[in-house]
Amino acid sequence: MMDRRGQGALFDATGFLVIMLVASSSLYAYSGMLARETRTSNTADEIAYARTMLSALLRTTVMDASYTIGGETVHVSDTSAGTLLAEELAVIMAGAGVDFEGCNAEIAEIAEALADGREWALECSYGNVTLGGASFSIGAEPGAQRISASAEPQMAGEYAGRARITLHIWRP
Repeated sequence: MMDRRGQGALFDATGFLVIMLVASSSLYAYSGMLARETRTSNTADEIAYARTMLSALLRTTVMDASYTIGGETVHVSDTSAGTLLAEELAVIMAGAGVDFEGCNAEIAEIAEALADGREWALECSYGNVTLGGASFSIGAEPGAQRISASAEPQMAGEYAGRARITLHIWRP
C-alpha cells in the first residue's frame, strides 16, 4: 500500500503535467495567431516598399543618358528618371520614330539597385492604349504574386494628365 508521501508526490506530478499541457497548448494557439499577423504585416511592408521604391526611382537623377529621335541622338544629363519616362511617353504619343533604349537601360540600372533582391517591372502608359494611347514596359514580366504602386507624372502641354507609371515588385 502507498504511503501518504508517495501519494502526494504522484498527485503533484499529475498536477504539474496538467498545468504544462494547458500552458503549452495556450502558447501553441497564440503562436498561430502571431504567424497570421506576420503574413499580413509582410504584405503591408511590401506595399510600403513598392511605394517608396517608385518614389525614389522617379526622383533619382539620371546623370548621363541618350535616346534617338528621328535618327538624331539626344543627350540628357542631370534629369530625373520620372521626367525621362514622361518625356518618352510624350514622344511616343507624338508619333515620332524614337529609341529610348539608352535612357531605359539607365533607369533599369537604378531600379535594380533599389529592388533589394526583388524582381520588378515598370509599366508606363498614357490614356487608353486601345483607343490610341501609348504604353511601354521596362524590366521583367510581372509575377502573379506582385505588389504594385502607381504615380501620375507631370506632363506639359497637350499631354498633361492621364499618364500613369506603375511599378510591380515580387519575390523570386
